[in-house]
Amino acid sequence: MLDLDILSFIVTGASETGHFNWAFVIKHALNLAILVGILVYFLRIPIKAGLEKRKANMSREIDEAKQSIETAKVKYDEYSVKLDKLGAEITELKDSISKLGETEKDELITNARQTCELIKKDSKDTIELEAFRAKQEIQEEVVKNSLEIAEGIIKEKMDGSYNTKAVDNLINQIEDGKWLQ
Repeated sequence: MLDLDILSFIVTGASETGHFNWAFVIKHALNLAILVGILVYFLRIPIKAGLEKRKANMSREIDEAKQSIETAKVKYDEYSVKLDKLGAEITELKDSISKLGETEKDELITNARQTCELIKKDSKDTIELEAFRAKQEIQEEVVKNSLEIAEGIIKEKMDGSYNTKAVDNLINQIEDGKWLQ
């Protein structure tokens, strides 16, 4: 343990007599200077090498960071240009699709109108054909009924042997439709 006198001397630098002990301070200052000198002499090279190594590492890291920043700037510029081009392409595609949609819409409307006209024409032709067929059927029915009535009247008015052949001939011509010519 430290003696109380030594402790007070270290703190105050005075001895029991109360005078300042310069010899003690000079001895310890000289010891400290020698210790620091020895440390500097032996540790100067490793500390210097360590500091230089640290400086080189920091320089290298700074250079790498600068290079990374430059690379990032170049990539950013490339992507900005690509993004601008992509925006222009998207706008062009929208316009193209819009125009194509309008063209297809116009074509569909034109095709629908043409189809409608064809349906109208086909319907008109079908109606005319059905009317013609109905007219023919009615004429045939009228002719058939007229023939039956005429045949009945002629048979009543004539005797069986008189001009039977001529009447049959006339009936055959009427049935064949030759009477229309």
